[in-house]
Amino acid sequence: MQRPEYLSKPDGNIVQLLSDSRMWSTAGGAILTAFAEKQIIPLNRKFFGWAVEVKGQNIIVSDDDYQKKNFVPNQQSAMNRTLLRVAFIVAPIAVIEFTKSGDPRFIANLQYVMLGVASVALARILQDAFPVLVAPARK
Repeated sequence: MQRPEYLSKPDGNIVQLLSDSRMWSTAGGAILTAFAEKQIIPLNRKFFGWAVEVKGQNIIVSDDDYQKKNFVPNQQSAMNRTLLRVAFIVAPIAVIEFTKSGDPRFIANLQYVMLGVASVALARILQDAFPVLVAPARK
């Protein structure tokens, strides 16, 4: 039994890879997540705080402390950012799980978009949890 075209595996041909809708859907989801986060956080500084580099380490400070130039870590603002990113993981999983009817190509592309959204959110959570792994080498 032959698989439908939208589920076939690319054979390594670069043209086939660049024309594969799965690659573009996943990349689109990743870009969508980065754009959404860059829009949501600055509009809600009271809730998400500011990211500030202090002594080579990024910390999250509250909006009031940032205005006073008092750079003390604010755990609630950091937790709010993490919860936003967890929502960016849970929502796509729900969409992937509960979207079953309709055009199979559309459903497959939607699932890959949601995969891109969740993967970027997970990467950002890991980046916050393990800053040593992503920090540039310092002299």
